[in-house]
Amino acid sequence: MIAVKMPSGRILHRYQNAKDMPAGRFHAFQKYIIEEWATGGTIQAVDAKFGIIGQLIADKSTEKALRELNNIRMGFNYMLNEVNIKSYAFACTVAGIDDVKFEDYSESALKEIIKSVEREISQTEIEEVVGDLKKKSKIN
Repeated sequence: MIAVKMPSGRILHRYQNAKDMPAGRFHAFQKYIIEEWATGGTIQAVDAKFGIIGQLIADKSTEKALRELNNIRMGFNYMLNEVNIKSYAFACTVAGIDDVKFEDYSESALKEIIKSVEREISQTEIEEVVGDLKKKSKIN
């Protein structure tokens, strides 16, 4: 567990690796990582998926191409609704703020965590934390 002092002075407690997370929370983290990967979390990732779709069509892999198109559709839907899937993965790493512990990792609870820290944590920090935990969660 790591404690990070935010600009407001509040202390954010978060898990540093998957071994520290309760199993259910880790599964939620993994779910959002997979969703982000499948849908393309950024406009650049979505653009790259179009290249993949072109190759799948050229290879006559229609089913796979249609699945990728559906993933892109979902990604655009997230972007239009201002949903950052990586932020949900980050929220899964938050154990609490100050003396308040977060035990609920439902989508609505994670959304509340995101709202409570979004003005104090940059997207770069979110990506670094999520990326680091992804690396640490690989089973060797």
